[in-house]
Amino acid sequence: MPSIHGSSYFTAQTGTGPTGPEGASGPVGPTGRTGPGTTGNFGTTGTNLKGATLDDNDYLVQTFTGGHEGAFDDSFTYTTTTPIRGKLGESYIHITHGNTFDSLPSQTIGGITVGVADAHDRIKVRTLRGLGSVSITNYSHGITIDYDRERFGAISATGGGEVGRLVGLTGARRHVDGEAITDVDTLQGMSGGKYIEGSGLLDVQIRNFTENAIHYKYGDNTSQDGFSGGIALVSGGIDGVPGFIASIDPTASKVFVVNASDHLAENPTTDGSLVQENHASPVLFTILDTLPTNELSAFTLVTHGVTGTTPAWQRFSSNVRFPLGVEPCFSGKTDIIDFYSYPKSNGNVWYGTVIRWNSSNDVVNVYGCNEMDAYNSTTEGYGTRRSSQSSGGTGACCLGGTCSHITQELCMGYFYGAGTTCGYTGNSGNTGNICFGRGSCCIKDETTNKISCYDNVTSDDCVSMGSADGTVTVYGGDNTLCGLQNCSYAFDDIGACCDGMGGCSIISEEKCKKQNGFFMGYGKLCKDVDGDNICSGGTGACCRSTSCEEDVYFSDCLGTGDVFGGKDTTCAKINCPTIGMQTANCLSTISGLDLNPGDLYAGGVVVGMYRPKGSVCLGATAFGGDRNTSWEHLMEGGTGNTGDSFGMTSDFYYSRYDYHGYGFDNTNTCMDISSKNNQDENSPDSYIMIASLEPIAITGDREIVSLFDHPGATSEFFWSNNGSSWGPLYDTDSSTYDDLNEAYKKNVLQHKEGFWYNANASDSANKKTLGLNTFSSCDYAYRNGGDGIDKLLTDRPFSAHGNWMRNWGMYNTIRMISADNALYADYNDVGGYYSSSDFGTGLTSDYVSAIRATRLLSDGLTSDTQPGSTGNIENISGWYLPSHDELGFLAANCAIDQSTPDGFNLNVSMMLNGGLPLDGWHWSSTGTFTLDEDGYTEKGDTVTEGILSTDGAVSSAGSVAWAINFGLNNNKDYFKSGKKKRTQNTYKVRPIRMIRCDGQHVTGGAITDNKKLWNIPKVLRDEDKGINQ
Repeated sequence: MPSIHGSSYFTAQTGTGPTGPEGASGPVGPTGRTGPGTTGNFGTTGTNLKGATLDDNDYLVQTFTGGHEGAFDDSFTYTTTTPIRGKLGESYIHITHGNTFDSLPSQTIGGITVGVADAHDRIKVRTLRGLGSVSITNYSHGITIDYDRERFGAISATGGGEVGRLVGLTGARRHVDGEAITDVDTLQGMSGGKYIEGSGLLDVQIRNFTENAIHYKYGDNTSQDGFSGGIALVSGGIDGVPGFIASIDPTASKVFVVNASDHLAENPTTDGSLVQENHASPVLFTILDTLPTNELSAFTLVTHGVTGTTPAWQRFSSNVRFPLGVEPCFSGKTDIIDFYSYPKSNGNVWYGTVIRWNSSNDVVNVYGCNEMDAYNSTTEGYGTRRSSQSSGGTGACCLGGTCSHITQELCMGYFYGAGTTCGYTGNSGNTGNICFGRGSCCIKDETTNKISCYDNVTSDDCVSMGSADGTVTVYGGDNTLCGLQNCSYAFDDIGACCDGMGGCSIISEEKCKKQNGFFMGYGKLCKDVDGDNICSGGTGACCRSTSCEEDVYFSDCLGTGDVFGGKDTTCAKINCPTIGMQTANCLSTISGLDLNPGDLYAGGVVVGMYRPKGSVCLGATAFGGDRNTSWEHLMEGGTGNTGDSFGMTSDFYYSRYDYHGYGFDNTNTCMDISSKNNQDENSPDSYIMIASLEPIAITGDREIVSLFDHPGATSEFFWSNNGSSWGPLYDTDSSTYDDLNEAYKKNVLQHKEGFWYNANASDSANKKTLGLNTFSSCDYAYRNGGDGIDKLLTDRPFSAHGNWMRNWGMYNTIRMISADNALYADYNDVGGYYSSSDFGTGLTSDYVSAIRATRLLSDGLTSDTQPGSTGNIENISGWYLPSHDELGFLAANCAIDQSTPDGFNLNVSMMLNGGLPLDGWHWSSTGTFTLDEDGYTEKGDTVTEGILSTDGAVSSAGSVAWAINFGLNNNKDYFKSGKKKRTQNTYKVRPIRMIRCDGQHVTGGAITDNKKLWNIPKVLRDEDKGINQ
């Protein structure tokens, strides 16, 4: 070790010192060589999509091959849980086309599009017409366009010009050269045209394209042979006024204009006489099938002054479809509808879309006229101004500047009454129209609630004043005075109501009609200018037993035992309440029997003729709603509270026809059905209803007994088992599946009892479409035909009550029995769509449900005093549990109210015939769903029943069913209805049976499968009793 010299003293040290801190890492060295080893095996090949198809019910079926559990040749399928919606068809590689253009985008030249790229091997063009120098020839191999300028040629120039440019001779022009004067032709280049060297083709740009619009007016139609479109007068008119039918040839043009307020008004009468008026008219449209097979096309329809019609009229031909299967109305002003065709095997179908309505983009009311039914007195107009005249058929509607022939329900102004016309009637003192009549006008300022009344105001001016924001008006009628018009009454929607016997009361129009009264108008007082009672003075319409007579004195009308409609009334302006009841009935004609309400037949009491379309019922009014009814109203009814004191107060409503129902073939078209009202004897699927004399009462060994003799017998029952009560149809002798078709398992049965909410759709969509699904349209129901089975197969499981029928109790009964049989006999689907456990469990071993109790009543029961030969006629049904509407029909016939149908009281008749009256709670066969006690929340978070989840499964079947409480002493105000717990509430059962007015039974005609919709299956659990087996 070296010596150390310095000024300080150091002691020499030896050995290794302490380790210093770690230094920074150096740079990464290069990657070394790959070590030895072998490449691993390839992994299992993933699944391949082999194909995708749609099954018969529009579910997407995807087939995969390979990779399933390691097998390359394995295949499996996956089916979507909801139908696929959208257009069907093959895929093509389309040829593109566009405006006239050069090869480079930067050289695009403006022009128009004449091609339609709709196929993989061709371009279809719009309708072309040659004008001037252009001629067009259609050959089998294509279309040739000739552009003949008479004299032109091609020049080849090497400078100063473009090779192939087309030139034309301008024609002879005078040329002066010194003293020589000659006429010469000069060459002038043709812009946008050239000759394509070596091809023999000309490239010509056409910058202007003219498209003709066809205007239709009366008299334009051609002869019947080769009819190619035009206008024809409808024989007998439309809704009581002159109307027309327009036939459109879609090959003739792309724009069609129908001006009903101008051209058609030259011949507005049904007898062909000329009347020069300028008013609107109803028009029906037919699109002729003139397109070549499988050709796509489109056109636009523009209408002016075309008015709406009632639902009794089919406004478009059967080859036309609109969204949701609902035809639009016409506003009377300017409406525009676009149509495009979609080819089908049996002809082209046209799809329409309303793009402008009522001369505006507001299409809120475009479908309003479809919800106005002749039998529905509760239907309100969608305007804000009201008429003081009573309703009936079509008549003059003053809209404030225009007049239209429509019904009162569709009138947004002042309605003069059924049967009136827009023409001059002598009421105005000038040569105008009916809207210039003068009378009182009530005016309300909605800001201050100040009400004023003015005399000598025209109806037209009164309506016009009511169109201002914040102002509402009511015209009192021609020749009325403010001193006899109570404007406060008018704005409260009440007025004088005549009871037909001379009595007068101030009530609402709705209440007046329910009492079979005659509403005299909003704000009308019971006294006229002379101080006379308007219900018993002067002359007016008299409703006879089978007719109506005008200009009859009150005393003369009542003297013959008839009903007086009120002073100055006419038969056209009133609805005689008793005429339809007495004449439109099959009671006296069916099967040679002469039956009347209250008669004994087939072991029960004849209630009357029940019409699925338009019978008066007393129950939950949501059942009388329409496609616009709110989801809150459709789903109300309580939350299944078990207390008997709970329930909604029942009210009168009219039954709504179920286009999917009733189990028999129907040869009527949708137009035929729409044209029937509730007073028609041949109202579709009507039948005589017979109710059992007593509620079902049984002993411990399931013997039917009378409560008179056995007051301690069981007479109240649970509704059903736990689980789903919508069961599969089986051949009970062979225990084999025998439902509507094989696909019914997947489409319906796997969804238990159906659903009211689809979690796969938005909350707003569910709420908006619930009414549309609950009240299905005729076109939707009949899209596969009018056969009883086909109509059922188009029924959606998505409605306010799922699968359950509102007025077809027999079918509900069949499904309830089938559910109990599936549980009892252990019916299971091999495909897994349902199992027996889905329909149970039962409550106790000795438990008897409402449906079992119903079927313990023998179908062979007869009545000692019944007409005809001994025994019942063959076309009478078995006993079944009534639906909500059918039970409501019984309730309406029991309530003590002036609107009691057919003029008799069922409970009184029951007691007179030795039976028991209907009182207390009674089960219907209409099952349904309950909302949670805390209410509904979005996506069904607090709701467990009837929800279609995102995985395609329904959460659970319903736990409630509809029941009606027959009020104390038959007082209408004490009747209640509600959703009640199936396995907690015990209620009475009153079976009914039917005789169809058309005589159909058992097989439903030629379709033998219909027997499963008529023959009620035996209850296997009660097979030992030998009743109805």
